[in-house]
Amino acid sequence: MVGLIDELNFLENLSSILIVRFLVALIILLIGFILAKILGRLLQRVLHEIELNSIIKKISKSNANIEQIIGIFLTYFIYFLTIIIALNQIGLTTTILNMLSAAILIIIIISVFLGIKDSVPNIISGFLIIRKGSIKQGYYIKINDVTGKVDNVTLTEIHLITKKGDIIHIPNSILTKSQYTIRKTKSK
Repeated sequence: MVGLIDELNFLENLSSILIVRFLVALIILLIGFILAKILGRLLQRVLHEIELNSIIKKISKSNANIEQIIGIFLTYFIYFLTIIIALNQIGLTTTILNMLSAAILIIIIISVFLGIKDSVPNIISGFLIIRKGSIKQGYYIKINDVTGKVDNVTLTEIHLITKKGDIIHIPNSILTKSQYTIRKTKSK
């Protein structure tokens, strides 16, 4: 009979410990999610105060909302950390958490790499083109079988207007890999 009472006390203590751990995990999730939202918005405001979007727009002539992207990234990163801490509090093994973390990080790295693999060569070529100043707005260029007036030179591409009025976007990396002819006056 004493053994049965000891087992019941053990199960009662174990269940109360599990309930406390579960409640602590829920509190961690609640605080972490609120903190993530606050810090994400705070970072967006700080980046807005330093006018990061304006700086990026001047440099790259693109309208990407970098402030919002960085703020959202921070928010989701804190969500991820909060979930890991809460799962650890419940007592899940660290091996499962490490495998999950590694899988998510690999997916993020592959996504970022695939997202920028074409942009990086264009941006590097854009820096070279802008630095050399060989192609400017108003010049006429011929690349491959396309001839047109340069309407705009950005970090990633050059906009040409053909004789028919078509606008052609030529990635900067193509310009650095191909032969082209530049005329400072209208082509004949």
